[in-house]
Amino acid sequence: MGMPRGVSFTTVAAPLADTTERGDVVCFIGLARPRASAVVAPELAAWLRRWGYWPARGEAPLLGVPVPVSGWEQFDRLFDWQRDFAQDIKGGGYLGAAVRSFFAEGGRQCLVVAEAEPLDVLAGRDARDALLERLIPDTLAQGNGRRQGLQHLRELPMVSFVVFPDLVELVCDPAPPAPEPLVPVDAYAARFSPCAQGQPKRATSSRLHSVSPPMAHEEALKRWQAMVRRAARWLARHRRDVQLLAALPLAEGRERYQPLPALFARGGFATPYAEQEASVASAFIQIAYPWLHMVHGTDLPFAVEPGEGALAGVLARNALMRGSFHSAAALRLRAARALFPRLSREARESPMSDESDETRLSLIDRFSLFGYDLGDLVLLSDVTASADPDYGQAKIGRTLALVLRAARRIGETLVFEPAGEGLWSEVRRRMGVVLEELRQAGALAPGFSVRCDRSTMSQSDLDNGRVVVEVTVRPRAAIENLQLRLRLTEVRPSGAGVGRVA
Repeated sequence: MGMPRGVSFTTVAAPLADTTERGDVVCFIGLARPRASAVVAPELAAWLRRWGYWPARGEAPLLGVPVPVSGWEQFDRLFDWQRDFAQDIKGGGYLGAAVRSFFAEGGRQCLVVAEAEPLDVLAGRDARDALLERLIPDTLAQGNGRRQGLQHLRELPMVSFVVFPDLVELVCDPAPPAPEPLVPVDAYAARFSPCAQGQPKRATSSRLHSVSPPMAHEEALKRWQAMVRRAARWLARHRRDVQLLAALPLAEGRERYQPLPALFARGGFATPYAEQEASVASAFIQIAYPWLHMVHGTDLPFAVEPGEGALAGVLARNALMRGSFHSAAALRLRAARALFPRLSREARESPMSDESDETRLSLIDRFSLFGYDLGDLVLLSDVTASADPDYGQAKIGRTLALVLRAARRIGETLVFEPAGEGLWSEVRRRMGVVLEELRQAGALAPGFSVRCDRSTMSQSDLDNGRVVVEVTVRPRAAIENLQLRLRLTEVRPSGAGVGRVA
């Protein structure tokens, strides 16, 4: 018997689990317009209610709230991310492009926060600065209020990475149509690329090739550095288990085919970011470069996009396949066809500074670079921007994030237990079990230790019932042992649990 006409089946993805153990969940925060036709399914409404975002405020229930997304088609049904670049020239925004590349490169689950509608390409500096403040608020100076942008991560413990796809455009000034082609001669050289599943075809105007991608001059680069530093400071204070993935802007003018040595010249990497205003040298930052031509990206200016969406997908795939404590270097890009710009080996590995040996850094030392290996596009380096060699390899930070999340889970179950020798012993036992499991999985070297007794707590801690745990571990790739000092404290009820380890 045939299927009745008009009947179809739709696969509904399960809501994003509350678990903090995955290590692959990315939060994309940017600019998109919730579709008027978008329906908030009961499962989604229940998830939003769980985290305090439902009932909705205002007429656009999906604007400014974290929405769990498990596939590109789901995102495209919920959000309109297209915009007008000029008369009769329509294309996509960078939030949608990043989410699309995330799933094309192997990502499975993400959260999307559409803080505002797509940027008007002619928007001036004031409008762009206002959007930057919404995406990355200066929370160190603001009081309590409605959660915006990065602030959402306080309530989302399942997130491992955060991405701001529109950052590279918001820091730049409006760009007129380019007077000359920007695509290198070999950018569209024929090469085999496997089909990316689930990527819808879009009819796009070839006139998008007359629209320049965002190009950063010196002031724009300073804005980018300031916002990246601000995000890293916030993560260091509130979410030390989350990594910021940020794309390096393209350089304006003749420098557009070259890396940005200005970052090195101004001390952008030589000293820790906490010690120098211009520095972005932080273990909480992973910088993707160069930009990418994706097989599905013809609806973007010059068919080129920042690389953080693809990097997020590769890191998520690595976490799911091998564990986040393994390096993602050498993993092949599934949906990229060319680089913009294409870097020579000399450009990748030559020192970018004439200073002392400690600061003679190359791009591959501080950037998560894409490049060619035996004809395939791969992730060449999986590194952070940290000036500390112990934290330069990104897998070390991800390993420590696993320990922090394990401690948080233990804290959530024990926070209301009476303080004393019995609680301290149970904390030591549970942390020891977790660390042994990580050692057996290959994340940690032998020789870890857990201390939780009177020697780890001050008299004030004892008087106020606080429990302080001192954990010493050595990730497999680390040079030295790394020590974590964790405090068990109460937190406000938010659906995220009743305890937090800070």
